[in-house]
Amino acid sequence: MGVYREDGYSASVSGYLLVGSRTIQLAKTNGRTLVVAEQCDLAAGTVGQLLITVDGKSDCLSVELPDGIVAGQTTVRYSVIAPF
Repeated sequence: MGVYREDGYSASVSGYLLVGSRTIQLAKTNGRTLVVAEQCDLAAGTVGQLLITVDGKSDCLSVELPDGIVAGQTTVRYSVIAPF
């Protein structure tokens, strides 16, 4: 993932969905959807933390996956519950 800044792109960007003891790598995300970089199955209503790190600064939000994730699915809707 890359984030555009006034002086160019960030040197390092990573994103993960943390669900229980699982850490699911993300390919990209925006304010409503995320794209998983690996296959997984999660039930509708799953709650987890969305962890995004840009140039060493991390932000974490509690999120819910209203539709869950089905194996083979890459793009997933999420809604923010509250800051973590």
